[in-house]
Amino acid sequence: MTKIINILLTIVIFGSTLFSEDINIEYLKFHNKAIKSYYAKDYKGWLEFNKKALEFIPNHPRSIYYLSDAYALNGNKEKSIFYLSRAIEMGLGWNSDKDKNFNSLREYPDFKNIISRIKILKKPVNNSNIAFNIIEKDIIPEGLAYSKNEDCFYLSSLYKSKIIKIDKNGNTSDFTSEKQDGLRPVTGMKVDHKRNILWVCSEVSGLNYRNSDPKEMGWSGVFKYNLKTGKLIRKYTIFEKDKPHLFNDIIVLENGNVYITDSNTKEIFTINAQKDKLEVFFKYDGFGYLNGIALSNNQNSIYLADAGMGIAILNIENKTLKYLSTPENIATIGIDGLYFYKNNLIAIQNSLGSIARVSKFYLNKIGDKIIKSEIIELDNPHFTIPTTGAIKDNNFYYIANSQMASFDKKHNILPMDKLKNVIILRTKLNVHLTKNIKERDMLQKP
Repeated sequence: MTKIINILLTIVIFGSTLFSEDINIEYLKFHNKAIKSYYAKDYKGWLEFNKKALEFIPNHPRSIYYLSDAYALNGNKEKSIFYLSRAIEMGLGWNSDKDKNFNSLREYPDFKNIISRIKILKKPVNNSNIAFNIIEKDIIPEGLAYSKNEDCFYLSSLYKSKIIKIDKNGNTSDFTSEKQDGLRPVTGMKVDHKRNILWVCSEVSGLNYRNSDPKEMGWSGVFKYNLKTGKLIRKYTIFEKDKPHLFNDIIVLENGNVYITDSNTKEIFTINAQKDKLEVFFKYDGFGYLNGIALSNNQNSIYLADAGMGIAILNIENKTLKYLSTPENIATIGIDGLYFYKNNLIAIQNSLGSIARVSKFYLNKIGDKIIKSEIIELDNPHFTIPTTGAIKDNNFYYIANSQMASFDKKHNILPMDKLKNVIILRTKLNVHLTKNIKERDMLQKP
């Protein structure tokens, strides 16, 4: 495994300022200190470490929101309002009207103005309709893949460690049985249409899922299935007791090479079509939490959804990394699934704040800068931790309600009457989507 040391990588984060590779690492160091201070109720430390973190990445949306919280807890109303306003522009802080940490601001006129802005920004944006309604409530889905050769979808199950096939009419059948071929909880999947192969990620990172073995914690694998026969071609696994892995999402190139995000180790793994071997392709300690992965139009680069830091671009040929240059009022953190569509990025942001959304990021011609964003879906009534999706023609299909949090403190899944049918939503991507965009644009600026 290769560690990148003392190599200057040009990294652009949330703006136009250039950073070396150490900037993310320094930011994360102070961010983590800030979090520890908060839970220790050291609110002075909470303030100072957040300020220090923002010195390295001045436009990090989550730290901006945390700083507003910290100033409120330290009695500085004006600065708290200033940073809260900035956070709201990015889509964070929408629950500040209920956050007890802002109690000292309740009667402050500027805070009341912010609450008025929040109410409008929280108005649902609904451009999706139900594509599939799956009655098997307890699968806890995570990944969705589309096969154009068969005109069907494949849905992964975390809880039951299996893969479900959905035909074009919405009929479901088990593509694999539970734990078939050694599958553990199944995460991201992609179809290699050229070779008619389904690539599948599987991992053990928690005890919430049926028959999970605590001795296997940190195990991960990639499974390669023949879609014509349904049979396993090969599996590639890794298990290191002192280094837990979490294979999260996967992409396949036209040449057959595969790339996988490892959320725990901050690594990108690859399976080269010629070598047919699982190996580390790239590692960067400055990643926050790797999740979704998307392929650029020219297949020279991959876009990485770093839920903690934003969207990174990794050049496949020379292994250089940079983060998308992004306007100050756009947040690219909190992304799970990420997809490239006609020089745009489609992102499911399920950990941005209190309300999940699906966003569309418009890129410049060379694809290294976001020029504007658009909300596809916000606060859909079916949303219960939306995760990933797949593009079919000009339509985006995505999991609306993974129900990942539907477990008790003993890791037991909730009773069936507390769960809901799994909903796959569909929305068109080739139209202007956002409703009330003028009203939102006006209110996202103080």
